[in-house]
Amino acid sequence: MGEKDNRQRGSVYMNICYQILDDIIKDKYSVGDLIPTQNELSERFHVSRATIREAVKELIRRGVLKAVKGKGTFVITKPGEITKDNRLDGFSGLRFRNIGREVHSKVIVIEEIPADKKLSNKLIVPQGDLITHIRRVRYVDLIPLCVDDAYLASRYLKGIDFHKEDLVTGSLYKILEKKADIYFDFVEEKYRAVSCPEELADYLEISHGEPVLAIERISCDEFGKPIEYCENYERSDLFSTVIQSRRSTQKTVEKDIYDKILGAFLGAAAGNALGAVTERMSPAEILEKYGCYIESFETAEGKEEGKKQAGTVTDSFSQAYFLAFELVKCNGNVTAERRKTVFWPGPNTRNTEMKQNRKSTRQLSGGKRTGNLMFPHRKMNII
Repeated sequence: MGEKDNRQRGSVYMNICYQILDDIIKDKYSVGDLIPTQNELSERFHVSRATIREAVKELIRRGVLKAVKGKGTFVITKPGEITKDNRLDGFSGLRFRNIGREVHSKVIVIEEIPADKKLSNKLIVPQGDLITHIRRVRYVDLIPLCVDDAYLASRYLKGIDFHKEDLVTGSLYKILEKKADIYFDFVEEKYRAVSCPEELADYLEISHGEPVLAIERISCDEFGKPIEYCENYERSDLFSTVIQSRRSTQKTVEKDIYDKILGAFLGAAAGNALGAVTERMSPAEILEKYGCYIESFETAEGKEEGKKQAGTVTDSFSQAYFLAFELVKCNGNVTAERRKTVFWPGPNTRNTEMKQNRKSTRQLSGGKRTGNLMFPHRKMNII
């Protein structure tokens, strides 16, 4: 479809094409049914038979209708449905209805470009940083579904040479997992209905100006770093997008809440342990002693720090942990008696409770110290 033509979305016969497609999508006509004759369609849409012929010819070209001499024009294909219920798997995670499952891609561009202002904002990298741009046309049953422009922050890719990777039948996300240890954990997508840009119409085998679904996607890794920004244009004549959601069970909700609380405690503990060796130092003193800011668990040296082992938290976190531990024990019901005996205990009661709490803390953490909460003793880089 390289030559220019007059098949514009605003033309009369293209509008009729989409109305017939809408009838098929809504099951007014099923696969195998005859559509009305040209005379009947002409009366329905108040246009000439020549206009109807052009509309029917276009739907035949797109593989939706088939004309059988002496019998009429039949529906041979119903526009497919694309189910998107797990976008973390990318294109390979899509599920299809009413169409086959033979999917592949055609690579158009692989290049490195400097980040402009837009890409800098999307991927949170400095302007001028190298960005890997991959443009592919994605096909389902040899029909072009979408044009996909992926922009990847090159600094995280560990030198992957995408020219040597299988981007035709393979998964970009699987390549990133295998070659760069990148695992996507969060995806944000924005959907808009737009007119097909002229430079993409030929790739999609439709006309400039026809409606397409424009999708902007940002994919972040497990640490929240934006790795990929993607611009995707999906044709809407032969494909519909289906979004599915499922209500979480109460058990799942409770587990999610538990995970969030546990994650908050682990984050607070990790942050506290990272700063434990420098809690009495100014930023200038930290840079002077270590040459950089602390990005991993370190063993404190010197008498003043008490020689805390790497991964040990201070009393600031311990107090918050013990308080939460007691709140859980009383199921959040802080009675006057509980306040008297636990939260504001006398000397003997306090010592007994603190010993028990510390014992429980050591059991949970796997540490061996008798004092503060102790992570398993090993270097961990959480950046």
